[in-house]
Amino acid sequence: MDSLFNAFSVLELDAEDDQLQPASASAASGLDVSGSTATATATSGRSGELFCPGPGPIATQVARSLTMVGGDVLPEGVVLENHEKSVLMAMKTELLEVKEHINCLLSKVDSCLGSLGKSEEKIIGLDDKLLVENGKWCLSNPVTPSIEYKLPLVWIDLEMTGLNVEVDRILEIACIITDGKLTKTLEGPDLVIHQSKENLDRMGEWCQNHHAASGLTKKVLHSTTCEKEAEKQVMEFVKRNVGTYTPLLAGNSIYVDFLFLKKYMPDLAALFSHVLVDVSSVKALCMRWYPRDQKKAPSKENKHRAMDDIRESIMELKYYKENIFKASKSRK
Repeated sequence: MDSLFNAFSVLELDAEDDQLQPASASAASGLDVSGSTATATATSGRSGELFCPGPGPIATQVARSLTMVGGDVLPEGVVLENHEKSVLMAMKTELLEVKEHINCLLSKVDSCLGSLGKSEEKIIGLDDKLLVENGKWCLSNPVTPSIEYKLPLVWIDLEMTGLNVEVDRILEIACIITDGKLTKTLEGPDLVIHQSKENLDRMGEWCQNHHAASGLTKKVLHSTTCEKEAEKQVMEFVKRNVGTYTPLLAGNSIYVDFLFLKKYMPDLAALFSHVLVDVSSVKALCMRWYPRDQKKAPSKENKHRAMDDIRESIMELKYYKENIFKASKSRK
């Protein structure tokens, strides 16, 4: 076990020169997990302390330690006792919490390196200089939108690990803004959010099958964008393009997405009115009131990818607006 805890030697961050400094391991007994430090004692009598700070230059060391937790540093033939396994699991839990901060850092690096001109590129840290025009990211000095979207609808679609907001997580978020008459459209961020393999393994059969078939599951594992960073990018896009209006959230069964936004992206959810434009509700009424017209509505491919689903929702509502919600003698 000495080799194991040598691998988990204490890491400390020197505040003066912002460098990593090694520190000696101190004697301890049992397990103490509090704040951002996990301390463990092995049968050998030696202890290892793993320091888990927020984002910083320690990220590389944390990533290395995370692989060690899996047992890669154990000599052949060594069998861990139950309490030692508990120690490693506690360390792993601490490291997974830090991983969220690391993913945010990686997302920012990727964003800065990304090229301008594609709506799906992650561009951050540009603040007032970043605008979206004609469906593409671009740089500009003004902070006011180039096109006014009167009575705007903000279309958001989420792909999740399931529908239970208490345990399931967001895998993907996309956003499009239209004016109230659906004549102007502006596509915004389209982001895949990193979630752990453990979260993905807990998905039900439907999500397992559909997210694997669409390629989303693989993209989630490889993504470096965390929920907080995705929330920030969508918020910036919405704020820049709705002007002084309080936007309405729109989409199919949008109340479910709104529940997830309130739990995992509360600042973004706070931008919207309590009034929702639910295309699924409109469809249900049209099926009952104008069934012949409703049957002619455009069919959906149901790709179960966020941006594709939004485009289909807008197309569906446009059909209802142009073919059912119109003045005619037969409906007066």
